[in-house]
Amino acid sequence: MLEFAVDVALIVASFYLIGPFFKKQSKFPRLFIAIRLFNIGFLWLDNIATVLMFQDISLMDGQTVASLIKSTVFSFAWIMYVRRSERVKVTFVNDSGEGKVL
Repeated sequence: MLEFAVDVALIVASFYLIGPFFKKQSKFPRLFIAIRLFNIGFLWLDNIATVLMFQDISLMDGQTVASLIKSTVFSFAWIMYVRRSERVKVTFVNDSGEGKVL
């Protein structure tokens, strides 16, 4: 049930990001990074908790570990891009909610 609630919250948060993204609001990079970090943290905690709860079953096979690592690397690549990119710094500059959409 918790996993479902977190998944729904992540979907809602992702839809929420659409507004600041298209309005080029300065809060977009911080929100994007926070959501990515929360997602990766929850993925790892969820898998670790599952393994601890069901120790009899081998749930952490090679495919699962590879998927977790791939998701983590992908997320950190985007986080580093958003944090260091000059293009992001000059794009997301609107402080108010009144950004020009496209």
